[in-house]
Amino acid sequence: VNVADAIAYNNHDIDDGCRAGLLSIEQLREQAFFGKHYDEVHRRYPKLEDRRLLYEIIRRMLGVVIADLIGETRRRLVAAAPGSIDEVRAGSEPLVSMSDEMHEQHVSLKRFLHQHLYRHEKKLAMTREVQAIVQDLFAAYMNDVDQMSPQFAAAANGLNGAPQARVVADYIAGMTDRFAIAAHRNLAG
Repeated sequence: VNVADAIAYNNHDIDDGCRAGLLSIEQLREQAFFGKHYDEVHRRYPKLEDRRLLYEIIRRMLGVVIADLIGETRRRLVAAAPGSIDEVRAGSEPLVSMSDEMHEQHVSLKRFLHQHLYRHEKKLAMTREVQAIVQDLFAAYMNDVDQMSPQFAAAANGLNGAPQARVVADYIAGMTDRFAIAAHRNLAG
């Protein structure tokens, strides 16, 4: 599951970063793995608009990584030839993995995203703002549980400390971004 998540995160983060205006296709072309796929797609579809171009590049990157993952996993399974689940668990290295070359490309892309997206000042500012909203909501609901929806208020009434905090945290965790922002605005009155 960790490998699948890592693959999905990289590709979703590229898309999200471009949509948010924190990354550009020009920046991403500097990264070797993305750049290779950009060149292939652009050569084949030179008039493709940026949204479709990005979609096609990400689709191809996913395809290549998944094909590599399947091939490397198959190779490892054949080499290890486990006879039971216990032998799989006792193995010294994971059976499901990318090839070393693909892993290196994946790590390089992750480093690029850390440098250009995750540490982008606009993203960091948004993160600080979101943290402040969540902290304010948590403090307000801990102080007055009746500000939550009736179902959660009823669950939190009469509780103190950690049990009450759990109900409040669950309530906030279930909020959409828009709902949390609106609820925060309502607190400020």
